[in-house]
Amino acid sequence: MTRAREIAKLLRSHAVLESLDADLLLELEDIATIESVPPGIVLLKEGMPADCLFLLLEGTVAVGFQGHGGRFTPIEYVSGNEVLGWSWLIEPYIWEFDGIAHTSVRAINLDARELRSRMAENGRLCAVLSRTMLGVMASRVRAIRLGYMNACSGGL
Repeated sequence: MTRAREIAKLLRSHAVLESLDADLLLELEDIATIESVPPGIVLLKEGMPADCLFLLLEGTVAVGFQGHGGRFTPIEYVSGNEVLGWSWLIEPYIWEFDGIAHTSVRAINLDARELRSRMAENGRLCAVLSRTMLGVMASRVRAIRLGYMNACSGGL
């Protein structure tokens, strides 16, 4: 299977993109690459340009921040068939958290600058991806809130 066909197949099968029809998926194929990274590799760095969107295929990424003494503090874990990062969609397009591969990770990497440009040109692509990303954001905020409530109640 050629690299282009593999990317097309992976895009079609990713849960986050299930609401995109074939025409919209075509918009993504040539701005996508496949990445494999070992545990410990930094995928997102707080304060750096948010220039990509990761669609995780396999593995787990710890999302968090550098605490006192530079110690990484995870606040959530994102795994296969999920999205990593949404700062690419919101100005000023700077990562708000760190994302570090917790296990070996395989992901589709979409060029965010090109994706934003295509969304600006294609209202349908913009609408579908924006709705999708808002759903991801809402889900993550709920999960963090529940985790925080659980921690504050002593795990009860």
